[in-house]
Amino acid sequence: MADGAPDFAAALTGRQVPDLAVRLDATCAVTTLRYFSADGAFAAAARAVLGAALPGTQAAVNAAGMLLAWRSPTETLAVGVDAAGLAPRLADAPDGCCIDLTGGMQVLRIAGARSREFLCRLGGTGVVPRAGESRRGRLCDVPVQLIGLPGPAAATETTLVVERVYAPHLLGWIRETLADLN
Repeated sequence: MADGAPDFAAALTGRQVPDLAVRLDATCAVTTLRYFSADGAFAAAARAVLGAALPGTQAAVNAAGMLLAWRSPTETLAVGVDAAGLAPRLADAPDGCCIDLTGGMQVLRIAGARSREFLCRLGGTGVVPRAGESRRGRLCDVPVQLIGLPGPAAATETTLVVERVYAPHLLGWIRETLADLN
């Protein structure tokens, strides 16, 4: 790219593997909800805005058109088109805050019958989330949030959230692993 920014999509261009789809999702915003207590005032305000409770330990849920993923005992990631809109809606809630991380994160979607095999090659069996599970792990030696989508299709769909600074490294490994799977 002319401005020196990495061309993330180019890393996946032309890499097709049967029963496996890997794509960047540039439509998603990523917001972190940080709070002192999962049953405190901020969590209650978030529940009112989202229509669902914040996810429990290592859980992921769909709420208000977003994917909510446990990140730590006092942090939840909101991933979705409307995730950036949470900050103003929760600005007055005590005991917590929302921080838009969209500019610093990259979201990838992995889907298909071979997605588990693919993720195992990138990070081992211990990082692959089950349906409705959120876990932090290392893929290609970089930290990644792996989210097994809740619902019936979740067994073969995983959302990855990686810091943008690590995305070129991860995408390089993904490109080579896709080539190896052909």
